[in-house]
Amino acid sequence: MKLRTTILEYLRLFRFHSVSMETTFILIGALIMGQRDLFLLFIIFPAPEPSSIFFFIKKFPETWSEYVETAKKLTDPSQGIYGGSFDGAGQNTYNNFFQYLAQAGGSILNKDWTKCTVNSSEGVKALQFWTDLIHKYKVVNPNTANLDFNENVALFAAGKIAILDGFARFEAQIKQINPNLKVGYMSMIGDKNRVAFGSTWNYVIAKNSRHPKEAFELIKLLTSKERMLDEPAFMPTRKSLLNQGKWKDLDPEIKKNLTYMAAFEPTTVLSQMIEILSNSIREALMLKTPPKEALDKAAAKVDAVLPKK
Repeated sequence: MKLRTTILEYLRLFRFHSVSMETTFILIGALIMGQRDLFLLFIIFPAPEPSSIFFFIKKFPETWSEYVETAKKLTDPSQGIYGGSFDGAGQNTYNNFFQYLAQAGGSILNKDWTKCTVNSSEGVKALQFWTDLIHKYKVVNPNTANLDFNENVALFAAGKIAILDGFARFEAQIKQINPNLKVGYMSMIGDKNRVAFGSTWNYVIAKNSRHPKEAFELIKLLTSKERMLDEPAFMPTRKSLLNQGKWKDLDPEIKKNLTYMAAFEPTTVLSQMIEILSNSIREALMLKTPPKEALDKAAAKVDAVLPKK
């Protein structure tokens, strides 16, 4: 297969032609102890000291409604503790919202990437769910619209968030803040679908490269089996390697979560789309604009910057 065809195939279908990848999962912090066994039929979430209340949950939540019910059991506003979380500010707002949109069955762009479809009924449903998590169910921090990922990580490490959407590599960051916090993993939830946002680091060759053959040989080296097994932080894109080397001990729940991985459509105006959609989402979260109206405005602005064929 020609290199150009390979890259186009990746861009269209998001095949794994990159050196490494990561996928969002849900980190479960136990506020104080957090011990759990992925293979048990129940888990225990101890409340903060001095309380001795224990919450017994028969299984990990898999759907939006189950997530809400679980988060309610873990929420104690009087202590500033909330069962759930998502990033209402910063670039990761876009990433987080993409997976809820996809879980509802929607997409950011249409199939040929010429029109923004975030204001579909599925998009409105996803944004309404986020808004309800704050204002109706009250299971996430009321200031969520102003919290970015790093701030949520800090709250999670401090025992103020029980369930955190994040990447596996951020466990080290959490451990730096709170070395004694015991953390577990849970696969991403879903509505119509179970979807986890996937991110990859990719190598490309410029069209006007003076040494395309040599560049391709370098890419082959950088994406080799040996290089992927030696990658310090990101998971290999070859599924066969997940059972080799250090990756064979990867948490089973993370491996399971890879089956739900998807990515939003790559585009040359991604940075503009992130800013547009994130601002509109925040307006809805702060109840300044209804979800449908906020997404209609966002879609119109994105349509205006999308490349025309």
